Amino acid sequence: MLLGTLLLSPVFLQEFLGYSAWKAGLVQAQRGTGAMTSMMLVGNLARVGIDTRKFIRLGFILVAIGCWYSSRFNLQIGMWQIVWPTTVMDFGFGMTFPPCNAAAIACVPRERMGYAASLYDMMRNTGAAVGIAWMTKYVD
Repeated sequence: MLLGTLLLSPVFLQEFLGYSAWKAGLVQAQRGTGAMTSMMLVGNLARVGIDTRKFIRLGFILVAIGCWYSSRFNLQIGMWQIVWPTTVMDFGFGMTFPPCNAAAIACVPRERMGYAASLYDMMRNTGAAVGIAWMTKYVD
């Protein structure tokens, strides 16, 4: 469901606001900047020994704020009014997923770490695919 919101933004930009694929891509590129910045921040804080579990809560709060602002989009919205909420949302995603990944495989023995990481990634990708399929079904 969370990753389904990533699907709806470019569809909204191209189908309803009439953006070209290039312009929609430029608007969406800022999402990657937000996620990349927060992932580097959380990773560096974890490296120096700070407990990053608190960032999961903060990340979900930022995602909720970004989704709330995105729910107020209309057909008269400007480009920068789209960029900031989506950047905040993906900054939150970047704060949420690395600590969740680390917590999911933290108690696994080293010799089984590859299997655990593969299983976790498969389940996360399956969940994302189901969420995107569900969102696509209800958009049509």
